[in-house]
Amino acid sequence: MQDAVRGLEEPSFDNLFAATADPTVIVHATCGSVINANAAAARLLGIPRATLAGVPLPALLDTRSAAALWDALEVVRETGVAEIQTVRFRGSDRALGVRLSLVRAGTESYVLAHFIGEGVDIAVRSLVYDAIDSGAMMLAVTDGDLNLLYANRACLRLLEVEALQEVCGRPLSRWIEFSGADLQRLQAQMAAREMASIVPATHVARGQGLNALALAVPDESRSMWALIISERARVN
Repeated sequence: MQDAVRGLEEPSFDNLFAATADPTVIVHATCGSVINANAAAARLLGIPRATLAGVPLPALLDTRSAAALWDALEVVRETGVAEIQTVRFRGSDRALGVRLSLVRAGTESYVLAHFIGEGVDIAVRSLVYDAIDSGAMMLAVTDGDLNLLYANRACLRLLEVEALQEVCGRPLSRWIEFSGADLQRLQAQMAAREMASIVPATHVARGQGLNALALAVPDESRSMWALIISERARVN
């Protein structure tokens, strides 16, 4: 477990947090204790990041919100995602929405808790997220080494898996394969900070030809890919 926790505390993961302005914390999937938090979460709570580590997140919420979080943690362990429309922290009237996603690190499971705003902002962001998640476009997000961080439902169907937690943290190459030359092209694209290219790929199980529109998301210390995948037309 200690190795898994260290993996969630390394600088590259901090850079992933820094990529969003929204408050985000990682908690243990069963006990709800904070493992890591970004700077925005520390500002929201008024607690230094180092002090947050080990604190049960439900203990920071009012009674009703804490009960909702415990229920949501149970849901996210079973399904991989959950959402709470409104939570409030102790001593605050500010209402926030929370989207929870399951994250695997080694043999351990953790939950990414993303606080997504207030009022109508919650509904708008939820609508956008749901449109991406349930849309026909096959979308995957990976780290710079092409380990999966997210796949929408259409992409999960392509990968022939049922739940997001089955793919998170695992190499994309288990399901979709790029040639060595194309992998070198992607690495060069990221290094040159070129934003987009179309790369041929192969569905490992089916041997089916695919195309991936690779959108580079470079950062000083961490890189990510957004991959929009389509099936290549078959030639009879």
